[in-house]
Amino acid sequence: MENCNIHAVGASAGRTQGASLHLRGITAVFFSPCSGTAGRVGLLCSALAQRLGLPVRRVDYTLPAARVQLPPFGPYELVVWGSPVYAGRLPNKLKDYVEASLRGEGSPFVGLVTFGNRSHGDALSELVGLARRGGLRPIGAAALAMPHVFSALIAAGRPTAADDEGLLRFADAVAEAVVGGVGCLPPFGNESPDAYYTPLRVDGSPARFLKATPQADVRLCTRCGLCATVCPMGSVSMEGLPRFGGVCIKCQACISACRRGALSFADGDFRSHVAMLEQTFTCPAPNVFYTLQ
Repeated sequence: MENCNIHAVGASAGRTQGASLHLRGITAVFFSPCSGTAGRVGLLCSALAQRLGLPVRRVDYTLPAARVQLPPFGPYELVVWGSPVYAGRLPNKLKDYVEASLRGEGSPFVGLVTFGNRSHGDALSELVGLARRGGLRPIGAAALAMPHVFSALIAAGRPTAADDEGLLRFADAVAEAVVGGVGCLPPFGNESPDAYYTPLRVDGSPARFLKATPQADVRLCTRCGLCATVCPMGSVSMEGLPRFGGVCIKCQACISACRRGALSFADGDFRSHVAMLEQTFTCPAPNVFYTLQ
């Protein structure tokens, strides 16, 4: 199989045997500013629903209004959680919500992260670690390479048919673990990371664009306000032209949504970092899967 690393690991003992046979549904939870993570979680959950004969409940926590309440998980549902990778970790500004939400009573859990062809870093192990500490039972984990939201030149054409096939094989392994009803993934990687990847410029020096925000081209912007409706941080307001205040996590949701191509980052360090990525990370990165033996 192309672009695929599969790690079959032994199941740790001492978990509730047979509980999974009584599952009532699948809960798909995801943060997906540019829709890529939602698509991968959707394909996985559709395949699991078909294999297990279970309904799927979707919890999209991308927008601020969706994070007012935490999603409840009962002991009789399979939880599939998806997130993009930012600087080798889960998105920093969403970490508290994710940690508070990942609470369960032994519910089986599948973690999925998407990354822009550079590296998934510690994000996948971080997500699984949060779920484990919250009382969920990890039975599968996946890191999936996707086009980078910073540049259409990075991982263009992903996901491929081979990527889809790999994800469906992963669904087979997860379904087998659910039916087996016993075991969980042992710890892997760094489940409690404390450092983030440092973005680099073309010359290898640190790229500092933490406070950079998109700029609106007055010649192209129609003042439609769509960018304000899609910002996951609620940081865009309309004052004639869009005004970018508050936190910007560089998710590119506003840029992706703009029908006129009126938004872009002009910051020099940001542009240099994108150029570095385009020069360095053109070879297709492999998908990585962790499954029970």
